[in-house]
Amino acid sequence: MGGVSASAVARSSSATLVATPGVVTYVDSNAYETFTGCGYRVSTGTTIVVNTPTAISFFGGLSDASGCVDLAHNGFIGSPGTYGVQAWQVSAHGKSTLMATTSFVVN
Repeated sequence: MGGVSASAVARSSSATLVATPGVVTYVDSNAYETFTGCGYRVSTGTTIVVNTPTAISFFGGLSDASGCVDLAHNGFIGSPGTYGVQAWQVSAHGKSTLMATTSFVVN
């Protein structure tokens, strides 16, 4: 990225990313988390990367015709802590672009 930090790239993007629920009570790894937002490239694959306290998980789906994402996933919540989340998209030229970041807490 030519010396530009990931957080600086995310701030310059118009894409948004929200994790719901924002606070999860840990019971087991089957808890669902939903990631939504707009400002993404239309009908383009979006990868959600979750940095957990013990691992990195990723999954994805397509943005819709309006450039919005609504992706839910379970099985990655393994312990209490703060989970950092990044949304990435790949351009037609194969370059990965950080679109937005967020986080959520597991108690």
